[in-house]
Formats: sequence, structure tokens, C-alpha cells
Amino acid sequence: MKSRLAPVFTKLLSQRKTQVAILFIFGASFLGFQYQLSWTPKHIKRGLNIPESIARTRKFHVAEVINKIIPKWELLQNQGVGLDGNKSRRNLAEKTSLTQSEEDREEDLRNMYKYSKGVIQGNGEVWPEYLDLPIKRAPMPSAGQPWPLPQIIQQNTSSIFTLASNFKFHIIGETCDTLIQAIDRYYFILFNQTKRREGSSLYDAIFGRSSHNDDEEYSIRTLHIDLGNPCEVYPYLGMDESYDLVIGQEEDGFSFLSAKNIWGVLRGLETFSQLVFNSEHHKYLIYHATIHDFPRFQHRGFLLDTSRHFLKKSTILEHIDLMSHNKYNVFHWHIVDDQSFPFQSKTFPNLTKMGAYSSSEIYTHKDVQEIIEYARLRGVRVVPEFDTPGHTESWGKGMPELLTDCGPTFTGPMDPSKQSTYSILYKLFNEVNDVFVDQYIHLGGDECPYECWKFNKDVWAFMKKMHWGFYDFKELFAYFITNLLNIWTTIDHKKGKIVWEDVYDNDVPLDNSTIIQVWKSDNYKLEEITSHGLYAITSAHWYLDTIKYGPDWMEMYNSDPRDFEGTLEMKEHVLGGEACMWGEYIDDNNLIPSVWPRGQATAEKLWSSKDLIDPEKAGSRFEEQRCRSIRRGFKLQPNSGPGSCNIPVQEIDVTDIPEQDTPEHGTKNIPENDTQNIPENDTPEHDSQNIPENDTPEHAHLENT
Repeated sequence: MKSRLAPVFTKLLSQRKTQVAILFIFGASFLGFQYQLSWTPKHIKRGLNIPESIARTRKFHVAEVINKIIPKWELLQNQGVGLDGNKSRRNLAEKTSLTQSEEDREEDLRNMYKYSKGVIQGNGEVWPEYLDLPIKRAPMPSAGQPWPLPQIIQQNTSSIFTLASNFKFHIIGETCDTLIQAIDRYYFILFNQTKRREGSSLYDAIFGRSSHNDDEEYSIRTLHIDLGNPCEVYPYLGMDESYDLVIGQEEDGFSFLSAKNIWGVLRGLETFSQLVFNSEHHKYLIYHATIHDFPRFQHRGFLLDTSRHFLKKSTILEHIDLMSHNKYNVFHWHIVDDQSFPFQSKTFPNLTKMGAYSSSEIYTHKDVQEIIEYARLRGVRVVPEFDTPGHTESWGKGMPELLTDCGPTFTGPMDPSKQSTYSILYKLFNEVNDVFVDQYIHLGGDECPYECWKFNKDVWAFMKKMHWGFYDFKELFAYFITNLLNIWTTIDHKKGKIVWEDVYDNDVPLDNSTIIQVWKSDNYKLEEITSHGLYAITSAHWYLDTIKYGPDWMEMYNSDPRDFEGTLEMKEHVLGGEACMWGEYIDDNNLIPSVWPRGQATAEKLWSSKDLIDPEKAGSRFEEQRCRSIRRGFKLQPNSGPGSCNIPVQEIDVTDIPEQDTPEHGTKNIPENDTQNIPENDTPEHDSQNIPENDTPEHAHLENT
């Protein structure tokens, strides 16, 4: 029988139709098997609650999945939830074999994970195709808790005052227009917020007693403001932002804010405004509190890119408001780049005329001055960036002689072989220096494409003249940057420079007047830079244009710029950091909700104690700060999951407040040039004019002694 059938099967298998049929049968069976694996009951996927740290990575190892998911799966088993939705322990055991020995757990996991559309590779890695994950509810907003958290804060949540209906600010020290305008601004913030809490007997139900109305014993009628020194005109690196704030020192509600400098008063007023919260009775409640506060880092910056998409002046001002509410103090204005040149240059009009997107998308000198003044009144510096020699394609539209000719249709970075390049830069930066008043300028220096220089015969001839080796373009780059730094020093030797870390990586000689901004390396680069006695800031972990699904602010919160091995002196040379929002996909329509509240995380890491390391404990305050901004009229996206800003006030959880030791102050070491251009402590001419008299109608909430 075997010998008779063998030729028949051999003949059939040799025919193409038979081969195709066999392949079709196997293919259909395989597809059906894959379809079975891809189907997952939704109640199982909800119950697994796969952690964010696992779900958002592209691949991860089975062992990690075992540790994270098995406890959730066993919880479902204990609840008797089966794969088909029936509550049956027997059903679940039959389908998953979780009742078997410990040795079979990994195989159980593999089978389980196939149900959630994951493909397990031979090397033990899991590549999720799609996960229908449950979304965790956002933390409940706290009430009357500040963000960033002050360095030292003591609150008595059982002692509550109200702000009286005739509440006033009382100046008992120095004064100036910066302080007067700040008081006007915060009076409006406190008493003209867009929405009050609604509910029934909220205050009585939670605190077990009635609100005090305007009872003299429990009402705060005045915040006394003691400014120790005459106002400085412009904020600067190393300015004193410390303050002391006491709420309800006595039973009569005596409260005061004191600071040596105007910048500390501004930060203290912001904290005071955040301590106030509302009940359904429309009363303004505030806990007894004693605060001593100062920033951990001097440089707390926020970069906006206005080249890839033009941002209206009103959008920039709105952003500066939110910066000040979160105690940022540097607006890093990446004003020009490859895509457009919106800065109005009167020295070289063609740069703007040909380089801007349109004539209506230009920042005039007046626009820049208004932005600087708006920021000044809020204690925010404005540091412009004119990135060179790369990222300069838009410069070439109006002045093509600046760029390197790489062929008929391609131009590259600025041409470092021409003396005319440096002459143009000298004149342009003279104009920039006249418009921007800060003691620093950012000169860029990142991502310079060397390829173009390889195809230019004039560049080759120049390199030969300089006795540099073939393809030694690091020397050429260093030559350009060195000339650029010297140009800025010649224009104003009192002002410092900031450059991207690429300049350091290319072995450009730098001194202490130059700050290096790390953006593509981890903290090991900060350790390396500071070991040479140089100053640095970082933005490596705070690129907000990298938008992820879920509460990505927690990842940013876990970054500490001084988390590296090194001496105390090295760590003090890390002056701070910046959050960065690049503009490829950001314009006026989505900037604010894309940046905020995510930018709050960087703000607290740069201001508050290094002991704040748990984003879970900070979650309620994070939510309150977001809701606070919304009540102030800003449109912020939710970033912590489902929730509401109208949830009734709950008991206050202050477990995230660290031990009250004295944190590092972070204001000891300032780059050498920083002390040369600090405004003197006299009342500036424009600050002494137009100060209203006591209790004029325009400033009825202000008393002045």
C-alpha cells in the first residue's frame, strides 16, 4: 500500500496547483490563529492597568512585564473575572492556568500578553502593537498650596483666616513703579478671578465651623510690604529673589511680606496670591503660614522659538505671565533660525524684508522694547538668541554673501573664510546690543553642517592658508566661534555669552564669561564642563516639543541638574536650566495649552528644594496650579488624566513638604562678568515718577507709608 501511494503523492506534490493549495491552507490557518491572538476582551485590558512606564516604550523585556502585570492579573483572578466576562474562578483558571506552578508563570504571561496585541520576540522583548489602557484619574487639586513649593514653609491648616472685603496692601518700605504695578496686578488676580466655587455648605461640612466673615479677630485686612532697598531697574543673573512671608502672626491677622530687593517682593506676592483659595460662600480663605523662600537656581529659563512659526506679541506676553506665575526668570528668545528672520534690522533691512515670512510677521524695535518692559515688571529677563554659523538659511535670503556657496542650488552655514562675514556680524550685533538690555546674549553654535564647507573651493584655500589638515573642519568652526565671541566682547565687554554645548564639544577655547547650555547630553556632560571651572545650564530633559501621551510632566519632574558625581563647587557652577519649546508644530493657536501645565514641572525643579523628588506627592499641588491658571483666564490642557477644577475643597495634604533643613542657596557663584553690569541700588529715574498718592481712586487697595 505504501509503495502504491508514494508515486501518487509525489506526483500530486510536484504539481503547481497542489503547492498553491497547500500554501493557501497553511496561510489561512496562520491568519486565523493570529486573529484569535489579537482579540482581547476590554474588561481584561482595563483590569490589567498596564503601567505608563511600560506601555509608552516601544519595546520592553518580558521580565519587566511579569513584575508589573502579574499582580494585576492575579487581582482579576481573585475577583473571579474570566476572559469571556463571566465571574467564574474556574473559567479564569481554565483559560490562564494561573493556578499552576510558579515555573509556568512566564508562559502564562506570554499567553496573556498575546491577548493585548503584543508580539513576543525570540529574545524575550515585547513589541506592543496597540494597548487599550485604562486612564488613571488625576489627583484631586489641593487648596491654598503654592507652586513652586517654598524652600521652608509651615502651614497650620486648622487656623484659617479670610481676606476682608476692604483688604489692602500697605507699603512700609521703599517703593517704585515696579512695586505699584505689581500690587495692582495681584489685587486683580485675587479679587477678579473668573469663577468662584459653587456647592452647598462646603466650608461648614469640611472644616466643621462657620466662616468668619469680616470678624476682626479672624480677618486679614492688610498685607504689609517691607522692601528693604531701592528698586533695581532690570532683573539680572544672580539677583536676590528671597523673601519672608507671614500670614496671621497674631490672632488679629497681622501679615507681612519682607524682602531686600524688588525681585523678592514679586516672588512673595505670587506666593501670597497662591495661598488664597475660595469656598462656596465666595470668601477668600488663607491658612496661617510662615514662609522663608529663595530659589535653588539662579537661571530658570524658558525658550520659545519664533522663527519656525511667528508668535504674536500678545501670545509672548501671555506666556511671560505664566512664567512669572511659576517663578521662571529668563525668557530665552530664539528669535531667528533657518525658516525666518522676523527681527527688524535697521542696519541690514534686507535681512528682515527677505527673511521674514511676511511684512506683518516682524518684531519691530518697539515690539521688542514692549516685551522687555512687560517682562521686567514681572522679574523676567529677556535673553535673545541669534544662532550662528548654522541655522542661518533665512539670513541668506536677504544677504546671500553671508552663507557658504555649496553649488548651484545649495547654500550652507555662514562662510568663515570671508572677512566680510565678521564685519556684517559686528554691525548687526551692535544693533542687537542697543535693543536688548540683558547682560547676556545667546550666540548659538549648535548643529553646524560641515558638509557644505567640503564643497567650497574658497574654504579649502583658506584652510590651506591656515595650515589646517584636510577635513579638519573643527578647526574652522572653532575659528568662527572664537571670532564671534571676540566681536561680542568688543561691543560690550561687560556682557556675557551663552552657547550650546556643541561649541564646547568642538574644543573652542572658553572662559568664565561664557555659559554652556547642555541640550543633547545627560548630566555627565555637566560634570565634565564644571570640572574645568566653566559655568553651565541644562535643558536636556526638558524639551516640551517632544509631546507624549499621558502625564509626561512626571518624567521632567524627576530630573535634577546637579545629580552627578562632583564637588560642591562643581555643582554650584550649574547655574540652572531651561524648558524648551521649539516651533515646528507650535503657533499662536496651540502654544499655551501645549506648554502648560507641563512647564510647571521644570519650574519647581529649578526653584524648590532638591529633596522634592516624588511627582506622585506633588500631583495635587500640580493640579491646583493648573486650575489656578485656568481661573486666572489661561487655557491649559489637562496633563494628569481625567479630573475637574471644580471639585470641592478637601483636607489639605502636606506630606510632600520635605524636612525643613536649609537647602542649598545656589546664589554664591556668579560668572565673573555678572558683577560688572548689575544695576545700582538707587531708584531709577522712571521708577520715581508717577507714583500715586495714598489711597487714590486708581489704587484704592494700596496704602503707602
